Amino acid sequence: MTHSLFDQFPRPIVCQGAARISAPADEVWKLVGDVGDTSLAAAFIDRAELTGTGVGAVRHLHVKGGFIVSERVEEYNDTDRYYVYRVIDHGPLPFVNHLGAAKVTPAGPGESILHWITTAMAVDGHDADVKQMLQSNIELSLAAVRERFATSKAA
Repeated sequence: MTHSLFDQFPRPIVCQGAARISAPADEVWKLVGDVGDTSLAAAFIDRAELTGTGVGAVRHLHVKGGFIVSERVEEYNDTDRYYVYRVIDHGPLPFVNHLGAAKVTPAGPGESILHWITTAMAVDGHDADVKQMLQSNIELSLAAVRERFATSKAA
């Protein structure tokens, strides 16, 4: 990723969440680090089309409601288990300058912590709506990962 001075400007909306997952970090990263897999976002994404791999990959997310949002992977680090992505086409959503990241860290034997953060700027005074939507997306994704690994442990 080329570091940009533009990314130094603050974004007024910051949403984040973290969840302890009952699985080793490498297992959780296999799921979370697959940027083409939208199963974690199934509550709000119908499907994705992925072009490319790693840094520079673009995923076109077909959002429930019938529109597309496009994101580009800006950083991808398998060793440290994180990636950073940027929305490059917002479609009809009322925000701009969206930047997000997902990171998985070990938390003892057989446990890990998934941290998701996203920042953006609302358009036309939609701050509360954008914050609620982005925070909800994070919570739904964290819950999906927790559920996935709770189910696999029970099996």
